[in-house]
Amino acid sequence: MLYDLMNKKIFTKKGADNPTFFRNIDSILSSLLDHLSNKNIQMIMLILIKGLYDVLAIKYLKTAWYRSIFSGYNVNFDIGRAVIGYPVFIIVSVIVININFKNKFLDTIKHLLFILYFLPINSSFYLQNPAVSFFVLSHLYFILLIFLLVIVERISNTIEHKTKFGNVDRGDKKREQDFVLRFLVIVSGIVCIALIAHKISYNGSDISFDISEDSVYGSRQEYLDNMRQYNETLFSYALSLIRSLSSIASIFLIYYALEKRKIISGTIGALCIVANFSLDSSKGTLFIVAVVFVVFVLYRLSLLKNFNSLFTLGILIALILSFFMSNFYMVIVRRLMFIPAWMNNLYHDFFSSHPLVLWSQDAVPFKWLFTSQYSVSPLELISDTYFLGEMPSPNTGLFAEAFMHFGPAGTIIYPVILSLLVVWFAKGIDILGEGLSVLLAVRIAITMINVPVTRIDFILGNTLFVFIIYLIKILWKIKNRSIIVSR
Repeated sequence: MLYDLMNKKIFTKKGADNPTFFRNIDSILSSLLDHLSNKNIQMIMLILIKGLYDVLAIKYLKTAWYRSIFSGYNVNFDIGRAVIGYPVFIIVSVIVININFKNKFLDTIKHLLFILYFLPINSSFYLQNPAVSFFVLSHLYFILLIFLLVIVERISNTIEHKTKFGNVDRGDKKREQDFVLRFLVIVSGIVCIALIAHKISYNGSDISFDISEDSVYGSRQEYLDNMRQYNETLFSYALSLIRSLSSIASIFLIYYALEKRKIISGTIGALCIVANFSLDSSKGTLFIVAVVFVVFVLYRLSLLKNFNSLFTLGILIALILSFFMSNFYMVIVRRLMFIPAWMNNLYHDFFSSHPLVLWSQDAVPFKWLFTSQYSVSPLELISDTYFLGEMPSPNTGLFAEAFMHFGPAGTIIYPVILSLLVVWFAKGIDILGEGLSVLLAVRIAITMINVPVTRIDFILGNTLFVFIIYLIKILWKIKNRSIIVSR
């Protein structure tokens, strides 16, 4: 009943399945994309992106004021280091370009991590002059991660092949996908409705879309202060689960509604997005909605197979526009690329001379087993040390997470953990189809860059969502087996 209500058609199939407009655009773009997908063209675009990224950082951030001990963004270009950084970047680019995964989620997340994470990390070596050990360890971390993704995926494919008898019937695969989507819609709908109810109980129907820094951090802090009274209660744990899981469930519902033409699912997802933003004014919440619509348009144009090429082109265009739109650079490019790389640098700098966290904080479930040497969180340590205590949440992930827990050894330990986790994500999400695979790859890649993968909100959001997919797949196998036995 709930599923049928949530899947009321937005419009009838007649006419919608003959998208002349989309087909015409598709034919125009196909020729262009053939050229964009060429590896040499990809290499040229990546070098252009890197050059533009560096020039823009110097143009906008070298003299810009920021609340830090550096009185700015600590941009101090060193041409001698750039002579080292650029050849290393080109070598790694060639490696990454020539590694292709058949699994759409894996191929997309590899590409996004390279452009949004590795490129800025490489540039920070000569833009901000960190220790040479940061350059070596962060690059070793990324290269090892990419190679382990290849190895783990191949092992996983081999195991799958050995455990399957004969070819999987396409009809069975489609029925399994429909079954998984059906249950996932119900679970996501329940979670989103719970979040909407919480928002209404917290501040009624008040809605604000102010994305100014003062408003964002002010709203976030006010919400945290109000919720502090429930700390360590059953309500706080339930709320943490609902908030984290709803962030990914909402974009799933919106995309599902667009692709399958369902009005109720889309409405619930959209209201959940608004509710989430109204609680803490997270700009990432609004950004990911734009990504949903971009992925859907590419799906309708049958262009998702070219997503990586189009993403590279999109970043290049964004950087060119940034020369004429400083606000665009500061809100999008700076926050998406420069800040996470800078935070990686600062985490390395701090934990190179201070005790390591060693999974005693920001690592579920290990933080409940070990005693921390710090009385405050890593976020507060970095904020107090480098930002005069005025940056509420200097979040970051990947290399920074690995180093703050295990130091140099983390560059070996964490790529192993992350490669296993990402391939596990990929195998679970694959059943949802190409569009959702790309969308969730974008969402999870951006989250990994900004949040430790062992932190509770990452686990209750991304990891739990994929775990639910696996549970539904198990239900399908049980149901399918019982049908076969009954025959």
